[in-house]
Order: sequence, then structure tokens, then C-alpha cells
Amino acid sequence: YSLDTGLVLTVCDITPASLVYANELILLFHNVTLGMAALKDILGDTLKNGRGEDVKTESLNGSDRVVGLYFSAHWCPPCRGFTPKLIEFYNNFKQTEKGENLEIVFISSDRDESSFVEYFDEMPWLALPFSDRDKKAQLTKKYKIGGIPSFILLDAETGAVITKKGRDGVMTDSEGKNFPWFPKPLKELLKGKFLKSATGGATTTDEELQGKVIGLYFSAHWVSVPGYLNMLKVYIMA
Repeated sequence: YSLDTGLVLTVCDITPASLVYANELILLFHNVTLGMAALKDILGDTLKNGRGEDVKTESLNGSDRVVGLYFSAHWCPPCRGFTPKLIEFYNNFKQTEKGENLEIVFISSDRDESSFVEYFDEMPWLALPFSDRDKKAQLTKKYKIGGIPSFILLDAETGAVITKKGRDGVMTDSEGKNFPWFPKPLKELLKGKFLKSATGGATTTDEELQGKVIGLYFSAHWVSVPGYLNMLKVYIMA
């Protein structure tokens, strides 16, 4: 996580065996997972606009820009209910001072291209070409899309996920006053004191953690799977 913005920078699966390679993990963290993921690496070189014309993905780049990935399909009733609300939000937000900072890309789960064309014709934004089914599958896996509609917001410069709850943002903040709905920074969530040991009673404060790389280790004494190594999620913050 970034302590300042609350954005997830990387999530690592750590096993006891992998701790042997701690130095390599630290090197990976600094040199790879914090590296910027260009939008064209995420979405491909070109997208489509409503007229069927190619649009360079690089045209969406920008330090203050946000790209929303809208996973949806015409056959999905909840999608058909949410899409008009998203269109209304998009059109209204585009009229504001920050309107140029937002673009949306439709990621279709339609069953055939004719359904995609009919559905996309309602939308005022861009779309991943329907023919690129491999890229659609990669995006679904990358962002762990378990159901639609799903609206994910990305930082256009770094490719980092700002929020996976864009749908909630549209429904609860229709004027976009808090757009792009950054999660609360961890430095706010981690205020207070922390134990240095379970028995000694010594503590440290959130102020002493500033400027450090911190791992949040989620575990419990009762966790044990015979015959398998326990998988531990470690969230890295900088």
C-alpha cells in the first residue's frame, strides 16, 4: 500500500520456503512491482470509440487522469440497470472542471459481437475491441472479476488500482464530489499504538512507522493445513 494514497502497490503470497529468498523479494518489490504499468500493457495498443474508429490507448495517459474499466454485458439485468446511471454520471462529470480527467473503457462479456455492438451503441465512452477475447480474459483474471457489473478505477499514469468499488461510488456519490473515491490512507487507519511483543508490553506508535516499509501479516495460531504450507498474505506499504 501507499501510506499517502491507500493504493495497493503489490500483494505477495509468502510461504516459509520463500522466506529464504527474502533479499530477492525486496529487490522484486523495489524494481518490479512498484514499476509503472503502461495502460497499453494493460489494455493493448488500441481501443474503439462509438463510431468504430481506433483510438490509441496512449491517448488516455496523464498524471491526473483516471481510467474506469466497466465490465458489463447486455444479457445481464443488473448491468442494464446500472449502465444508464453510469452514463448519466459520466455525462454530468464530463461537464465539470475535472471532467477531462476521466475516461471509461467498456470490457464486454457479451456472447456475440452483434450484442456487443448493440449494447456499446448506448455508451458515450471507449471499448476494448470485442475480437480481443484473450485480453478480456486476462483483464477478468487480473482484476479478479467475480461478477458483473463491475466498475474499477485505475490511475492512468501508473496503472495502479484506485478502487474496485466504482459502482458503489457512482450510486452513493452521483455528483462525483469525492471522485475518484480513493480508499482511506493507511496512515489514517494505523493511528495509535502497536505491541512490539505479546508479553513485554512494549509499544511503538504510528509516527515511528512513517517512512518505513511495513508488512501486514494476517495469521492465527490455529491455522494449520496438514500436508501443505500455510499461505500467508503480506501487504507491502511504502
